[in-house]
Amino acid sequence: MINRRDFFKLGSAPVLAAGMPTAARAGNGGKGQVELFYTQADLPRIRDNARTPLLGPRYRQWSAESVDEVLGLFQHANRTRNIVTDLNNAVMGLGRMATVQLVDPSSERRDGIIKALEMLVERPAWDHFREAGDKLLGIQRASWAGTVVLFARQVVYEDLSQELDQRILESIAVKVCEACYRTVYGMDNIDEVVGWGFDAEHEGFYDIDMSRWPMIIGANNLRSSPSSGLGLGALALRGVDSRSEQWLERTVESFRRVFTLFKEDGSFFEAVSYGGYTLRRAFTFFEPHERVDGSIDWAKETDLDNYLDFILASHAGYTAEGEPDIFNFGDTFGAVHPCVPAYIGNKTGNPLAQFMANHISNPLFFMDFLWYRPELPEKQPSPALDNVHTRLDWIFCRTGWKKGDAYLGFRSGGPANHEQADRNSFIYKIHGERLLNDPFRADYDWRQPRWVLRLSEAHNTVLVGGKGQQYHRGEEGVNDGLSYANVLRYEDFGHIVWWTSDASAAYRIDNYHIFKVLRTLIFAKPDTVIILDQVRLRYWPQALDVRFHPDNRDDQAQVETDGEHRFRILRPKAILDGRVYARSALSIRTAELDVGNDPERFPFVELHSDKSLHHEVLTVLTATQVNGSPQPAAPQVEPLTDGWRIHGNRLNAKLLTTRHEPQLQLIR
Repeated sequence: MINRRDFFKLGSAPVLAAGMPTAARAGNGGKGQVELFYTQADLPRIRDNARTPLLGPRYRQWSAESVDEVLGLFQHANRTRNIVTDLNNAVMGLGRMATVQLVDPSSERRDGIIKALEMLVERPAWDHFREAGDKLLGIQRASWAGTVVLFARQVVYEDLSQELDQRILESIAVKVCEACYRTVYGMDNIDEVVGWGFDAEHEGFYDIDMSRWPMIIGANNLRSSPSSGLGLGALALRGVDSRSEQWLERTVESFRRVFTLFKEDGSFFEAVSYGGYTLRRAFTFFEPHERVDGSIDWAKETDLDNYLDFILASHAGYTAEGEPDIFNFGDTFGAVHPCVPAYIGNKTGNPLAQFMANHISNPLFFMDFLWYRPELPEKQPSPALDNVHTRLDWIFCRTGWKKGDAYLGFRSGGPANHEQADRNSFIYKIHGERLLNDPFRADYDWRQPRWVLRLSEAHNTVLVGGKGQQYHRGEEGVNDGLSYANVLRYEDFGHIVWWTSDASAAYRIDNYHIFKVLRTLIFAKPDTVIILDQVRLRYWPQALDVRFHPDNRDDQAQVETDGEHRFRILRPKAILDGRVYARSALSIRTAELDVGNDPERFPFVELHSDKSLHHEVLTVLTATQVNGSPQPAAPQVEPLTDGWRIHGNRLNAKLLTTRHEPQLQLIR
């Protein structure tokens, strides 16, 4: 294994074969162009994919984009020098243009792709991260730029001049492989890292301490990105750059670490969007590596079927626009893309992969067109995925897979990169409405008003003494905090599911007086949710606040209350009726989060119990479809000396609360 000192003795100049003949200029040991992303035999299928119901709408959108529009993105990026957003937008445009050229070639588009490649190779760097002030890193942007460049290069390969192709390979060697190798090496050898930071043009984007970043991102989704860029570049440079085998070796080692980040059941601690990102970047390397190198059967090294189960469990129906919706714990905000289930289905033959590709994925990348096989059989998920308690201590429940079905997701568990202060918070969706919501698009920068969306006060959880759970102040970005919660008990009876989660540790870090913070949730499908919040303190009485936040991205949510015992959350297609019971005096108010001048409003309902050493609040939520079936009768609640009696609307039970943890006794 070559060490860091010996590797960088080679300097920043690529070890490329000068004056390569045209037939050998693409590597592959002098055998000509490497078919990294597709073979000629794949072209009919890829072109047919552009006319399928899944990919056709996206293709028509891309094909309507003019060459000048895409080149305008590159010109704009050159003016602003903004790599984070503007250059990334241009690279995405190149990927779209190359996909359309692959399906429907034209001389105008071919020339546009070549011009875009020329503009890219002229740039000194494709990423804004640096080590020791001036050494290129390839954390994310360089890796994706290199991937798209290599794809576009394959599409127009026969029309590239030898001079431009030489410059492309030099850029791949320096701006991608060297930069990504330096990044991955730093993740694996943090004691040798001199210091990571931003280039001069991007220093003001974030105000963060990056001294621990090699360790932090080496154990999250961002390991997958530079690993993928490094491996793809190495495959393209085989027989051209003497370091390519070493780069491949490092890539393989790194991806084996990536897949230790997934739990045994396929769940991923950064939630479904970032799990999908991790898999997408991994598969983008696996597919050509298996074709060109063939030394590893990656499907045998990874448990692909389990990832399907986690992605499916994370699905929450569809948006009002008909796009796949997800449980957006933390920063996650979008569904997976078809390339992820397509790759899994191609390797395993699992018909659930085809169901996912066809119904709960959103096309966005050229790999979607390359890997999708519409002829494969699909199968709807079994009832085993109706109620899922993952190894992360996250819980997902549903009544089906259609737009109007009921979906409930609950966040317990430990710290995670891209997390928020959301232990014991939950999302509830029915009749196509997120009646209880986790906020979307919290800011990544602690200096911005939407940073507040990361905190407990913006979630469907509790505040004790006005304080939420421990959360950092963004000193190192959006890395994990210290908060923990644990599911103490979980019972699945099919149509009734209940559990208790202990979040005491998450609150005690910033509030010494916390003794216990428990939340018990009963989901009587599809329309009744019962929440029991129990808080005990030591020495110092404090108030309790329980918050409920609807989705208001369209500014059509309303919240109202009688101030004492009832509240309502109204959305255009559904209403959530809340009835509140407590062991002590309690009031209810409505309010909005303070997000500065942000145009989005964040209304919520807050249940307030005055200072006490012991709080016990029971909330009964009943959902009704607007202009639909009659409103179901809310379950009746009677206080008992040892808990609560709950009966009505398909539920007949005692919730006992005097023991160490609550216990639900169903009465037959």
